[in-house]
Amino acid sequence: MNRTLEKNIFKLPDAVANLDVNDLKERTERYLNRALEYACISWHTHLAATHGASDHTLAVTSALRQFLEGKFLFWLEVLSVLNAVRTAADALQVTTDWLEVC
Repeated sequence: MNRTLEKNIFKLPDAVANLDVNDLKERTERYLNRALEYACISWHTHLAATHGASDHTLAVTSALRQFLEGKFLFWLEVLSVLNAVRTAADALQVTTDWLEVC
């Protein structure tokens, strides 16, 4: 996600609601590959599975910081288009829990 998420990944007009984009499905298929879609929806489940992997904690926290500082809004845009915004709350809770354990 840190490598491929970008601002306005779906090339949408400014200030438009998803419902007002007639070709949103086609844009999703064109601009969002399956790997990125999976990552956007599932990354937090993989993070939760890293409990106890202290040798990777620094690398993971560094990647998390990079993501939250630079890609967070782009991730929310993808979740919005995928109708999966609830995933953001779940992912942030998992991240908070993970950071408390580290």
